[in-house]
Amino acid sequence: MKLRTWVQYATAVVVTCLLLLAEVVTPRGVLPITEAPSFAANKSFDIGVKLIVLYPSTQYEREKSMQVTFVLVNLADSPRLLTFKSSVRFDFVVFNHALPNAYKWSSGKLFNDTDTRLILNPGQDFRQTISWIVDLPVGVYELDGYTHALFVGRDELPLFLDSKGFFSVV
Repeated sequence: MKLRTWVQYATAVVVTCLLLLAEVVTPRGVLPITEAPSFAANKSFDIGVKLIVLYPSTQYEREKSMQVTFVLVNLADSPRLLTFKSSVRFDFVVFNHALPNAYKWSSGKLFNDTDTRLILNPGQDFRQTISWIVDLPVGVYELDGYTHALFVGRDELPLFLDSKGFFSVV
């Protein structure tokens, strides 16, 4: 294995371990890493890109700000090209049994329809933090964060990466 390839692989392993360690050591407000399969015929379709959604607490006061950070990380041993069909790269919804459509971050917002491309090298991540004011009734809610990225291989395929977790409003 070439030295450069070895260094890229080691970097990807270290980034993965640090992200997983953050999930174990500080489980409050850290959503588990999940990946739903693509619609592609091969249900094991995996391009080596994971989505992690982080937020600093599991409890928020009404009318206070909540920071939601999205992290796309390339765990593969080669670069990954992603395309976004608009300026919205990430989105999230918040709901519970009483309010199935409590909040969607992108709802009512305008976004550019410009294609943007992102190249993630092995071990590299891309982060974006979204801030919103928690304007929900007191209760426990589920937050489902996801990306609008398309993987560019021979074709453009939706990634269907999402990450879920819970928080409460007091």
